[in-house]
Amino acid sequence: MVFGGLGPEFQDTTLVLGIIAKMAEGSRRVAPGEEKSLETLWVEHSGLVKHIEELAADFVGSLRKCTAI
Repeated sequence: MVFGGLGPEFQDTTLVLGIIAKMAEGSRRVAPGEEKSLETLWVEHSGLVKHIEELAADFVGSLRKCTAI
């Protein structure tokens, strides 16, 4: 497998997969002094996305009401 657009140091599939595995492994650990794991942050991010989508829908609805008058 060749990773297009990456430098020659990333053309070795084994190296890239090893880096990805290390990143995944490290993302599960909580940093010292932090209560937030990557999983917790992802859940919070998903909640924020939902909230922003609701705000956007309300805003668009308000704009439609204003232009209908």
